[in-house]
This record gives sequence, structure tokens and C-alpha cells, in this order.
Amino acid sequence: MNNTPTTNTFLLPANEVETFKLSQPWFDSLQDDFREGAIELHWTPQALIINAMLNDDDIYTTSAADNQHMWELGDVFEVFLQIEGHEDYFELHITPANTRFHAHKPNVPGNDPITGEWKSIDHWLVTPVGFDAQANSSEDGWQAALQIPPSVLGLTSFQPGTSLRIAFARYDGAPGREATLSASSPHVQSEIITFHIPADWHRIVLTQ
Repeated sequence: MNNTPTTNTFLLPANEVETFKLSQPWFDSLQDDFREGAIELHWTPQALIINAMLNDDDIYTTSAADNQHMWELGDVFEVFLQIEGHEDYFELHITPANTRFHAHKPNVPGNDPITGEWKSIDHWLVTPVGFDAQANSSEDGWQAALQIPPSVLGLTSFQPGTSLRIAFARYDGAPGREATLSASSPHVQSEIITFHIPADWHRIVLTQ
């Protein structure tokens, strides 16, 4: 099943795959440097399983360790994940160098829920990273495979009836130019390009 960016609800049985496309809905037309990306999502009680196929003319990252600022270092595939109705959410990355990023933000601004004090993303990093991911080169670019266990979300298992918000994004970097951004969700209402808009993310309800 293919979809253009949307916030519709997807009912996702355990034995089916939902496919998402990356695009640039904040522009009237795609940038010249835009390259296609497709993501497959399915689930088991033990994991959300994500496979991304990312076209890329120049696979590039200077990342050399987990929990660096991957979006500043070149190519990165990003997953945003939230339990429906919660304010906190998770940001998970994988780069072509097989380095990962795992953050758990209490809210979009990054304010401490007790003191209200703003904290940078580095304050909300999770160590060690709590999900498995593997990147490999492909004929047209690179691929990313992630397995996200329910423990990332504080759950014991994924079950029918679980309602999630999820979105996918990408920084396509190369030496000598700014990264080209793309996303699966319709982030068009902001004056700046930002992926941190949970209301835009895809609503996924796990079913039998």
C-alpha cells in the first residue's frame, strides 16, 4: 500500500506491510537534489520493523559514534515515534556508517516537565541506544533496517489496539552543499522546515 504524505489513520495488521514515500510537501516542486525514498513498516509483538530504501548519488557522513548530531554530519534516516495521546516522543536515527541516535523528548519544545526549564537535545539522549539498526549500500543508494522494541516506548509488547504516531524523515547530505530534506508527513504549516510536529505524523493503529 503506497501513500502520499497524509495524517490519515492506518490500520496495520501484524501480517501486513504499510509503505510510505518521502517527499518535500513544503515546496511547490521538488528540489533538483531530491532523491526518492520509500519506507516499509510492519510489526510483531516484539518489534516495529522498518526498512527504508533511499536513493542517493553520494553516500556521505562524517559520523563516527552513536548519539552525535547526525543531521549536521551528512546522510541520516530518521524515525519519530510517539504513543497516541502522549506528549513525550522519541527520535531515532541511523546513518550509512551504522551509527545511531536515540533521544526521548518530554515535549516538542524540550522543556523539563517538572521545572519547565528548556534543555537542549543532548540532555534527552538515551544511552546506550535502545534499538537495533543496520545500514547497507545498494545499487541506487543505501538501505536502512530498524527494529524498535516496545521497551523504547516503555511498553512490554506491541499488541492489537496500540495506537501510535510515527513519521519518517531524511537528510541527504553531500560534501560542499546543504543537506536536502525530505519527509513522509505534510509539514507545510511552519515558516521553517521542521519535522517535530506530532499532529502531522501518521497515525498507526495495530490490529489483528
